[in-house]
Formats: sequence, structure tokens, C-alpha cells
Amino acid sequence: MSPSRGKKTGALKEFSNLLNAIEDERDRMLEQAQAAFIDPIENFRKEYIGGAKDRRKKFDKETTKFFSNLKIDT
Repeated sequence: MSPSRGKKTGALKEFSNLLNAIEDERDRMLEQAQAAFIDPIENFRKEYIGGAKDRRKKFDKETTKFFSNLKIDT
């Protein structure tokens, strides 16, 4: 192998290592963002918004039932 080719190979290996390090750091950042932002938002949506939707469905069902009974009695 010529010295020039060895330098190119070394430079490519170093560049590859740098890209791998960048990719690893990106993965760590995404994991931290998931834990810090996405998971809490998901939990909020499930607990509060989902619960509100369930309560609304129950309210609508009870309202329909109530008005249905009013129509029968009149």
C-alpha cells in the first residue's frame, strides 16, 4: 500500500469514527428528549385528555338517556 493510500484509508476510518460518534450522540439526545418531553406529554394526554373524552361520552350517553325518558313520559 502506498503512503498516500494509507493516509486516505486512515482519514476515512477517522471520518467513520466521527460519524459513529455523532450518531451515538444523536441517539442519546433523542432518548433524553423522549424522557424529558415526549413521555410526559403522552402521559398528560392519556390521563387528562383521554379521561375527559371518557367522561364526555358518559355524559352524552346519560343525556341521551335522560331526554329519551322525557319523550316517553310526555
